[in-house]
Amino acid sequence: MKTQYPEIIKEIIAETAAGKLKKFNVVSFESAVKEFDRSMHFFSAHVHTEQLDEDIFRDERYVIKQELQIVSMVEERARMYWFKRNKEHLKRIDFRMEELKKTSEYRNIRENDYKALSELRDKVIEELNQEIQPQMIELIKDECRYMYGDKWEEHFNDADIFGERTQNEYWRRYEMPLPFRHWDDRNSWQQFYFARDHEGNFYYERGGSGSSDQRFCHCTYGHLFAVLNDEKPVPTYFFRYDSRNRFVFDREEPGLWLNFMDVHSCYIKETFEILKNVKEIVRHW
Repeated sequence: MKTQYPEIIKEIIAETAAGKLKKFNVVSFESAVKEFDRSMHFFSAHVHTEQLDEDIFRDERYVIKQELQIVSMVEERARMYWFKRNKEHLKRIDFRMEELKKTSEYRNIRENDYKALSELRDKVIEELNQEIQPQMIELIKDECRYMYGDKWEEHFNDADIFGERTQNEYWRRYEMPLPFRHWDDRNSWQQFYFARDHEGNFYYERGGSGSSDQRFCHCTYGHLFAVLNDEKPVPTYFFRYDSRNRFVFDREEPGLWLNFMDVHSCYIKETFEILKNVKEIVRHW
């Protein structure tokens, strides 16, 4: 385990503790490409979390107990279905969006109207989930047959498979150094985007998969940093929040690496061309 952080990461931590770290002010990818000060020093940090060890999973030194509202059984399995078919999912979304944009209802959407495009994307995702609903219902039935044998129908009929559910969850404590402690626990990873100007001021933004805003940030800054990476390599620092809640530095890469899962969440036509020189972060769960 590496106990020492790179010098520039130490500086970021110190600046944040002193209240000096500033947020980027980017409205859109296109405006940032035109207006960004390219002479700044850009770098990124990717942080992923490991699962807690079983012996501390309910230890309150490491976790906080919470009551949580979760999605229905059907929606949960639909999400898992598409998670395992991410590339196919992205292609279907893109294709259906293009088809819908030819219709009278959506043909007037402007290419830079990100709110309308995001709403259209959400509509397409919901439609795809609806289409696989029958499969997900059969899957739940199979699970009931496996778990309850001859009494499976009784348990299936008692279950509200379309209703939101409440369950107790144990959420881990996040005690990373700032600014990495700005963590949304819906994420298993987050990407931090940093820059330092000539006066030594640091700027940052973070993206992830936990919400539409995080996905939008990851997409916008991921594409922006990919453009900058083509001009001058953008180093990427890899960290783990390990199975004992320790924030561990793993390695530094000389160029930009990104998790591609949510980097397509904002609608940028040239995405594959822009990202062609970016290394993909692949996780095996």
